[in-house]
Amino acid sequence: MVAGSTLVLSLLCLYGTAAIAEAGTSGSFKAPAFCGKYKCPEYKVAMNYETFELRVYEPAQWITTTVSKEKNSLEKLSSFRRLLEYMKGSNSENKMIEMTIPTVEYVPINNPSVNETMSFYLPATLTNPPQPTDPKLFLTRSNKKSLYVKSFGGFAIEHEYIKQAKLLEKELLQRGIPFVNSAIQRASYNYPSVRSNRHNEVWYLTKSN
Repeated sequence: MVAGSTLVLSLLCLYGTAAIAEAGTSGSFKAPAFCGKYKCPEYKVAMNYETFELRVYEPAQWITTTVSKEKNSLEKLSSFRRLLEYMKGSNSENKMIEMTIPTVEYVPINNPSVNETMSFYLPATLTNPPQPTDPKLFLTRSNKKSLYVKSFGGFAIEHEYIKQAKLLEKELLQRGIPFVNSAIQRASYNYPSVRSNRHNEVWYLTKSN
């Protein structure tokens, strides 16, 4: 998985600034510093804990693909490239869409009947996203939702995401906070060229959604 993570990050670095189309921001949302110059999903921090926070996210649109259950490095890279090609104009309108962050992976836990997915956030200014032409891609919309979020730095690879997810789970359980433990989401915010102040997250859905 280390090789696969490196390949994905390298590809993102290569094409990350290639497609800029929809300018501007939505509403009064002020993106956090770790989003840099890229659009990211709108949210508010409802509560800060010592090592994690509770966020309330606004509805958002995403372009999504499934990740093969084999989950080897080449399959993961293929999923990423499908999403990237959509953003670069391989869609029903041949429309270039600005690159966004984060890249989010939805990883089901102990449920082989549910597919793992990878998604790119679509800018809020893109009110009617073009349809994908690749049959392995599909548009999705997330409703307003609350998430427990643990942030960490460094170059995140598979074992580090697993470690941080376990730490967040432990912290929630110790505090007696209910959460949905059937899946974890992983969010990556940086390109490989960023050597310091890197930002990664793991997300658990709250029981209140």
